[in-house]
Amino acid sequence: MPRTAPLTTALPAEPAGQGRPGRERRYDIDLLRVVCTAAVVLVHAAAEFIDAGHRTSGILGDSAGRFAVPAFFAMAGWAALAGSPVRGDAQLLTRLGRILRPMAVWTALYLAWQYLFGPPLDGGAKEAVRALFGSVEAAFHLWYLYAYVPLLLLLGVAVLVLKQRATPRWSTLLLVAVAVAPVLSEDVRTVTGLPLPAWEWSVSLSSLGYAVAGAALLAARRRGPRPLWLA
Repeated sequence: MPRTAPLTTALPAEPAGQGRPGRERRYDIDLLRVVCTAAVVLVHAAAEFIDAGHRTSGILGDSAGRFAVPAFFAMAGWAALAGSPVRGDAQLLTRLGRILRPMAVWTALYLAWQYLFGPPLDGGAKEAVRALFGSVEAAFHLWYLYAYVPLLLLLGVAVLVLKQRATPRWSTLLLVAVAVAPVLSEDVRTVTGLPLPAWEWSVSLSSLGYAVAGAALLAARRRGPRPLWLA
């Protein structure tokens, strides 16, 4: 099953400009969120056309909405690096918790729904273990969060170390654990012969590039008011 755009996308926690005096409300980014959300719906609707045999319409709709995921990563990078950067280790961990808790709930609901009403899973316990390892199979439409969480962690630690001149002890330990987990799980699989799933909690070069480029683009100063259609 190929990966598609996320059905429901969790975007940067604590958007900048809300309830903070002296900071401009970014209506252009608000508009971009709405447009990207509509594009995600378009991608999933287009998949139904392809499955129904209307390939031309489906492919056109799918192609028209593919910009949404890079744009979501760009907005995430802007929020983490420029719009609302973290100011401490505890704040970064709190932001991660706000994503992980509902993510765990939706994964559990997905597994329960599949077990009760959907096609048979390859063992409910196995699917739950795959979800812990970051598998997109256990909760397919949550795949974006498996990339977003380590990206937010990486950018947050970078902000604290480089900008705040702080030492985020717990966040750094968590980042190191995420970084060594792929090699460690592969070594355990080789030594013990256990059929461990592949570790999928990772930051791809493309998502990191979208995030950094998006932060630079969306934070760039512009002369005059920001036209909404230039989001």
